[in-house]
Amino acid sequence: MTKTPSSIRILVLTLLGLMVLPGCLEANRISVIIYDANRDMFRHLRLYLDIASDETQGAKDYDRLIQIYKLRGSFVPTPVPLLSSAFDIKRRGIVNGEAGVLVVANHTYDRVKLNSPPLRTSSNEQTALALDDIAIQPGRFFRSERGTLCYYHQTEIPGKLVDQLLAEAWVSHIREPLRNMIAKEQERRRSGGSVKPLKMIADEAERRLRDGRALLSGDRGLDSETDKPKKEFTPAAAFDDTSLRLLLAKAKSDEIGFRREKNVLKVQCELSASDVSQLRRLWAFLQEDEKRHPKDYKVEEVPAVILLRGMSVESVPIRSMPGTVRVTVRLDLQHSGNSDVVKLLRAEVYKKDKGTVGARKHARRAAAVSEVLKRGVVVSQTARTINQVIDSFRQGTLK
Repeated sequence: MTKTPSSIRILVLTLLGLMVLPGCLEANRISVIIYDANRDMFRHLRLYLDIASDETQGAKDYDRLIQIYKLRGSFVPTPVPLLSSAFDIKRRGIVNGEAGVLVVANHTYDRVKLNSPPLRTSSNEQTALALDDIAIQPGRFFRSERGTLCYYHQTEIPGKLVDQLLAEAWVSHIREPLRNMIAKEQERRRSGGSVKPLKMIADEAERRLRDGRALLSGDRGLDSETDKPKKEFTPAAAFDDTSLRLLLAKAKSDEIGFRREKNVLKVQCELSASDVSQLRRLWAFLQEDEKRHPKDYKVEEVPAVILLRGMSVESVPIRSMPGTVRVTVRLDLQHSGNSDVVKLLRAEVYKKDKGTVGARKHARRAAAVSEVLKRGVVVSQTARTINQVIDSFRQGTLK
């Protein structure tokens, strides 16, 4: 049996930062983000759909849900959706380890996670960010058109705060790991370590497409050639020496690696012309693979696919450094939550809910409304479609 090339998958998933975590509460999530240019403000709607216990904790799950609900006036979902996809289709762990912060004071917060206890993962953390600048509009539980339990939550995040978050993310979570990864890779090469360049990865992808094989599905634990456990692979191992040198210089400089222009995130770096050419090849192959094997892009990879569809990439040769290219990536931070997205989400979630298993899932979802009502929390009697909620949010009338 031919195994999926580990380097293609690990390169793609590592660069896109995907994560899957289990949990006790289940839900689907949609994030809609609208940029208000007049106020330089990001309006964020988070929707949790089909909330239910996965039955491992039962009543305790709903007690926990009410505990979270009562704290909603200070809850801010982690602002990762500003940099990720319009929706996730995974149904585990509200959702994939859904997390956020509880604002305690202007510069103090607690970290929280919603999927499983304990609720607070840290307390009284300090930040230079002015958290009082975030406007929190607590939401409500409501019934979907299928009778399932749903919840919406709104926040407004000023552009200046987003800029501070981006700077903090670069300094605290990207720059140093990037330095270390590149330095480790350079040392490995100096010690005689082999290199699997981007051209080899792209060629491998091209062969698989030519043979009618998928790029992302298959056995994730074995090497494609030896059938032995895969060796650790990092994206740095695929770039040539010129690109690594340029990236390391970027990581060592005081300059922030990305910046915001209104609702657009702009990332700029320098790479070798050869690596840029191969990255373009690889991305074209992934786009073709998605057309041929769409199911492979409907679980873990779907957020990344939608994210990358919203990107524009420009590359300009650097005259003062022959053989190098300045790459500029632009990403719109808005996600409009259009009706096609909602249709795809609902179709994907419910298409497998058939037979006994499907009936059991539906029973769990239907029971969630009564469990919340039993605990003295109001759930709107009138069923609302997801598009109705999103439209009200767009119009500024969602209360």
